[in-house]
Amino acid sequence: MNNYINKAINTVVKGFLKKAKKNFNFSFFSILIGVWGLIVITSVINGFDTVLIKSITNFYPHLTINGKYKEKLPNELYHFEFNLNNSMISKNGKYDFIQLLELDNTEFYDSLIISGNSKNGVVIGNELAKKLYLKVGNTLNLFELHGFLPISKNYTVSGIFKSGVYQFDSKIAFLKDTSKKKFTGIILKDPKKAFNLKEKYLKNYSSLTWKESNSSLTKTVEVDSLFAFLITLFVFLMSGFSISNSITFSIITRKREIGIFKSLGMTSNQISKIFIREGLIISTYGYLSGLFLGLITSLIISFLKIPLPKGIFYVDYLPISININIVFISLLVTFITVYIFSFFTTRKILKFDTLEALKNGE
Repeated sequence: MNNYINKAINTVVKGFLKKAKKNFNFSFFSILIGVWGLIVITSVINGFDTVLIKSITNFYPHLTINGKYKEKLPNELYHFEFNLNNSMISKNGKYDFIQLLELDNTEFYDSLIISGNSKNGVVIGNELAKKLYLKVGNTLNLFELHGFLPISKNYTVSGIFKSGVYQFDSKIAFLKDTSKKKFTGIILKDPKKAFNLKEKYLKNYSSLTWKESNSSLTKTVEVDSLFAFLITLFVFLMSGFSISNSITFSIITRKREIGIFKSLGMTSNQISKIFIREGLIISTYGYLSGLFLGLITSLIISFLKIPLPKGIFYVDYLPISININIVFISLLVTFITVYIFSFFTTRKILKFDTLEALKNGE
């Protein structure tokens, strides 16, 4: 009996959708545009966050310890001691304030060098080199700003590095120096394990993870996540309300048919399934169409590598990284939202007098 009723409901749904496609056009396009925009915007946000985190962890120590720390941690890849001093750099009458990174071992940072090397000189960021018109082999003057009097030294530019983060590439220089250092830097195979390792092995040390050391940048990721959540929330609400309005209109224009169904013995619950399935079918087509357009648009943007203004953003071009979790979560939540809105709408609207509907011929 249940199979027969389900087949009958499916037949009615198909018939209703064929006759009244226009009733659901707004719902279809609102879901399509909402999901399309959601996929593109979250891909851009996720792209920025992925590039930012990768750039930070490719440059900054994953764990920074105040003082010497000679023990080797699990998951450790590189271990070095360093100082980070405020300095002023000058060349040909041009000045800029930077941070000078003095390392006892430059092996980790050598992979970032795009020109020259780290031997017998100072390595500067590519953006700093552009600002001061510096090339490998040029001489510059560095004023180390610690203590009462600045210490002035001449260095040869032995290399130029690029991290991908504008703040690093324009404000940091590094060199090899084996003198006594204030800090120990540790690079891990997996930067995500930094906090757990700190809690387990460094409780008695003054230490910072890469997230804590770059809190202003990592907070950007948190804000981006909140922004993505709000966008997703509004897309779901828009989907729910648009489907609710379409179902309401569909019920109002089919009172006569609903009256006939009730007179034939169909319950309100069975009739509501007709309109709920209508809503789910429309939302499925809308979601899949929006997903397809969103993925295609994201791939096109990724291929075009749209340039961004330097100095404002920390990357050179608009980054795209499609978040698979968002795709599946949005699919699930869209259907749940549409079902809830459809369910309550049909329950509320179907409370009309059957005989009156048949008598008036509505």
